[in-house]
Amino acid sequence: MAFTTAGTVSVAKKGTQQFQGLWSDMWAVTITNSNPASVGAGAEDFQTFTVPGVRRGDVVIGWSMSNSVTVDGLISIYPSADNVITILISNLNGSTALDYLSGTNWKILIGRPNW
Repeated sequence: MAFTTAGTVSVAKKGTQQFQGLWSDMWAVTITNSNPASVGAGAEDFQTFTVPGVRRGDVVIGWSMSNSVTVDGLISIYPSADNVITILISNLNGSTALDYLSGTNWKILIGRPNW
């Protein structure tokens, strides 16, 4: 179901700027050629990746992937242990499997809060 109101968008500033000391450390992570498993109807699957220096409590600021996310796919990315991030793919469709192409590339920005 679509939103009932369009909402209002405003951009305060655009361009490349620093985070003004909000982050004590940052990681620009690239994962290439991953092959997410087929996720059954109503199921979920995850993959872990080693990212040296990342700790629980760090924040995934944003991410992108080379494939389109389907309407029935929910993707969560989070630091699950020291030096480890997890990509969790949930299939919200109760009747059809969810498949992403092999060779999926990810770009993930992670920050450690400085507050």
